Amino acid sequence: MTRAAQLQRVAGWVMVLIAFVHFAVTFIDYSTPSLRALWFVGSGFALLLMGGLNVVTAQLNDDALRDVRGLRLLTLVADACGVMLGLGYVWLTGGTQPQGPILVALFLAAAGAQLRR
Repeated sequence: MTRAAQLQRVAGWVMVLIAFVHFAVTFIDYSTPSLRALWFVGSGFALLLMGGLNVVTAQLNDDALRDVRGLRLLTLVADACGVMLGLGYVWLTGGTQPQGPILVALFLAAAGAQLRR
């Protein structure tokens, strides 16, 4: 596995880990079911799927990446969406929450690693 693929895989697994932390925090921040709690859990699902796409794509060799160009493109689009959502979060929180810049860095690293392959 190339260094770029390893970087993408690690970034993907960290996204998955953050998704599970996101799920757990839902029960701390929201004591009763609500639309806000559902939206928060939905964001965790998005992180889980984006991270999973990066983990799977990172494991593909060059021939497989050419064969499933759609998956590669889908992963890059997901990473771009992650960057935009992360930047929006940084903007809305005034940069006071560390998870925003961390997610932006993870999505940029994953996308950059995939583009180097």
